[in-house]
Amino acid sequence: MKVAETSIRYSILLNLLTLGILLAGLYSMISLPREEFPAVNFGSVIVVVPYPGVSPAEIEQLITTKVETELSDLEGLDYVQSFTEEGRATVMLRFLPSYDPDKAYDEVSREVNKLTDLPSDAIDPVVIKLNMREVNPISQVVVSGNLSPLALREVADDLKKGILEIKDISKVELVGARDRQIWVDVDQAKLDAYGLSLSDISGILQGRNLNIPGGTTKFGKTEFLVRTLGQFNSLEEVGNMIVQSDPTGRAIRISDIAAVTDTLSRTQTIAKLNGEEGVSIFLYKKGDGNIIKVMQDVRD
Repeated sequence: MKVAETSIRYSILLNLLTLGILLAGLYSMISLPREEFPAVNFGSVIVVVPYPGVSPAEIEQLITTKVETELSDLEGLDYVQSFTEEGRATVMLRFLPSYDPDKAYDEVSREVNKLTDLPSDAIDPVVIKLNMREVNPISQVVVSGNLSPLALREVADDLKKGILEIKDISKVELVGARDRQIWVDVDQAKLDAYGLSLSDISGILQGRNLNIPGGTTKFGKTEFLVRTLGQFNSLEEVGNMIVQSDPTGRAIRISDIAAVTDTLSRTQTIAKLNGEEGVSIFLYKKGDGNIIKVMQDVRD
């Protein structure tokens, strides 16, 4: 009976307390983040080093062992696990549950940046902090239709740029999109006739397709930036580039020994919608974003 008597005696205080609990509950319901999956951090960091066209044995010797050696003495490290396959080395570092995952990621990134003895033609290492937001996209948008692969790529790129402007979108990945490439298909017989090699043509193209800064110069009170513009802007510029001169003094151009075509890279991944070729766009959300609000913005 004392509880009932106290409630009656202090009825105003009790009503105010009940109202405060109700308001706090309503505020929590509105402000709590909405998630499709809980933001679980696995305490793991993955280092990926692509090295296309190289066998697993060579990659293990040239990359995997060096990365493991550099990272094996990190503070809070539980164990290191590596996977070596053709064209790629993957090293996974598992930290103790009590260790700060953000600190672990920063330390791994810092140590990876110290690796200076990796092969020069290997692709730069990628450091990934493994958590649910990195593993699971919140949505997938597919672009498809009666369009050429290049047109599909352009539409998907425009959509990607727009989605990245949405608040609380952390990253966007394209799957099935092929990069634009300019192919120079060299005729070996013509190369031999002019006494040239493929490495000659490759070196000439790389040395020519550059914009080189030249510093500054002053003319009176005006200062000018000087640079040499050499980057190709069209197929015609590539075809008209002079390789060398023949004994008669005639200029030998790329178009004389090769066919220059505007095309797309070879297919590595395939995305389809209802059997038609398409491009898949995977969306990832920032930690504080409301998934319901983010998806509404994506649909808009």
